[in-house]
Amino acid sequence: MLKAEIHTEHFDDYWSNFRDIFICQCDISEAAIAIVPHILAMLPEVPIAKRPQIVYDTAWIVWLRSTVTSDSVTSEMWAAFDQSLLDHRQDIALSLAAPEDTPNFNLQLLLGAIALIWGNQELGEYLSELEGQGPNG
Repeated sequence: MLKAEIHTEHFDDYWSNFRDIFICQCDISEAAIAIVPHILAMLPEVPIAKRPQIVYDTAWIVWLRSTVTSDSVTSEMWAAFDQSLLDHRQDIALSLAAPEDTPNFNLQLLLGAIALIWGNQELGEYLSELEGQGPNG
């Protein structure tokens, strides 16, 4: 259903509802680890202006990944998660091309999100905390 809404005016609402299934405040479910590869595979089809929110949410999952302690996340799921982050670096980086008047667009937070996704947790947290959105902000 979400993929069918990518190019409609309702995408933001669908994305918000979809995201709330696997991200709840400072907690993520095992489903978040499983869904990231599918979300990132869809990213090339998502208009540039809608990508920042997906990148923010993906970064939140990356940042919270250490909180997932369930045995239901297999090593194959972790491998697919990590590989999808590598495979879609360019698609993630293209979110920087979103117009600055895009809702929720914040260059500093977006750079922080990209840093987290690309494995630079220290830089990602620093940029996010400067904006008051990070783990300690």
